[in-house]
Amino acid sequence: MHTFILKVQLLLILHTLGIKCLNTFKENTTLFVDNGDTFVFNCTCFSGNESAWKGPDGNDTVLTAYSTGRKINPYLNIPNIFIYGNYTIGKCHLEIANYSTVNDGIYECSYLLSGNLHIQRYNVFSKRPPKNLKIMEASENNAIYGKEGVRIELKCTVKTGIPASTLFLSKEGLTVSYGRSDILLYQFTPTRLDHMQNITCYALSELLTAPLSQTIYLDIQYGPSLKIIQQTNESNIEGESVKLCCHSNSNPNVHYIGWAMNSHELNSWRQRGRMKVDGTRKVFCLRLSPLYRNHTGNHTCIAENSIAKSNSSIAINVLYPPDVKVSYKISDERITLHCIPDGKPDSYTYYDWKHKSEFNEDIRTIHGTPEGQLIIKKSHSRKANEDDGIYVCTVFNGVPDLQGNFHQEGQTFIESIGKNYKPIEMYILLS
Repeated sequence: MHTFILKVQLLLILHTLGIKCLNTFKENTTLFVDNGDTFVFNCTCFSGNESAWKGPDGNDTVLTAYSTGRKINPYLNIPNIFIYGNYTIGKCHLEIANYSTVNDGIYECSYLLSGNLHIQRYNVFSKRPPKNLKIMEASENNAIYGKEGVRIELKCTVKTGIPASTLFLSKEGLTVSYGRSDILLYQFTPTRLDHMQNITCYALSELLTAPLSQTIYLDIQYGPSLKIIQQTNESNIEGESVKLCCHSNSNPNVHYIGWAMNSHELNSWRQRGRMKVDGTRKVFCLRLSPLYRNHTGNHTCIAENSIAKSNSSIAINVLYPPDVKVSYKISDERITLHCIPDGKPDSYTYYDWKHKSEFNEDIRTIHGTPEGQLIIKKSHSRKANEDDGIYVCTVFNGVPDLQGNFHQEGQTFIESIGKNYKPIEMYILLS
């Protein structure tokens, strides 16, 4: 056997001795073969001493001599290897019948041609599909757990096939990473929008009839996101009802949700004991019935889970009819009365003043200013008590009172004593 190996190595010895005149040409080819196939490699040869085949024999590093020319190594113990050819046409073929994984390796043909050394190397592998694909961080129920804003790294592994398969990671059908290796990484910072989304790792190979894959879902924890919806008429008129509903979205679900105004809690719900709260959404409503003017202000929904505490506010502006007061100022020349309404909205229409007797009998109607002022000039020719009586101011701001009246009144009483006047402010009357 040693003699045969020496003959096979003769080409390299010749190359060494003729180093000044010989050139070396190398060619590498990678091939993938189906198990059970018969495969033929071609090599140039014009005589037995100018070509040789070498190949694997259970050793990954050292190649074994297969033949010189068409003469096969008598010590070669590989039953499915055949060497044949024709020196006349310059071909020496190496045939592997019924190919299997034990035939994987490097096959090398060396030959001399026109004073140059040619080396043809074939890297041959049996085709194998990928297997054992797995997303490493997945739980038994195929979930990946994370928290909003905290970076996640996914690692998909596979026992890669031959030829190498291509790994893909897709999120809701959109490819986010890919590569031709046995490990594929994907890093991202999740938000609440990623909760319950699917991520799939799959391997594509020509040897697979369907992709090798695993799908997981994301379980992302996040604090409450709040949205307030007013479910009743938004006019917010005093005496009517208002329903405010706070819609919370969080994972895990909230263990507290409540309503407050000016830091004072109005109503709330708390998870008690081992009470289980499923899902991510909760709705908690506040009803203000009847609505009063002191409900004007910011109403705040507060919600809390194990991740964070959140709040959201809505401004309630209660509309109500004016309370009307009448002020006055007396001088030697005139009596000036001012109508002072207090309501929402604070845009008012003032009607003519009414002058009545102390017995509430109508005396006259007097036109005042658009700003609600009435000026009565004194006259020496008039009787001393002619201007005595009740003065009534009537105001409108478009909002009815609880009895449905749109016009609100305020009044005062003025009484003369000799040439002097004794004004008396009256209590507010609504009509």
